[in-house]
Amino acid sequence: TNFVDFSFRWILNYFSSAAKSRPDVLTKRECRELLAKSLHVVLPEQVFDRFFQQADHSGEGTLNSDEFVRFFHLLTRRRDLYDVMK
Repeated sequence: TNFVDFSFRWILNYFSSAAKSRPDVLTKRECRELLAKSLHVVLPEQVFDRFFQQADHSGEGTLNSDEFVRFFHLLTRRRDLYDVMK
């Protein structure tokens, strides 16, 4: 298993466990709770909103699994942050 495959799986496991209102998408609230409770990351609201909006390609105000992975990658551009959250 290479690093990319491993990271993709654990990110999707978090996504699946956090998607409560609908199994295929995360609301903003669910995404924020996932960051805070599971990954121990609290972002300023405007930073969170900017990343969320950049990742929300559908424009629906929710993130599907692909959009969540995109959101996560925006959030973890810095390797040190990625290692802390893993």
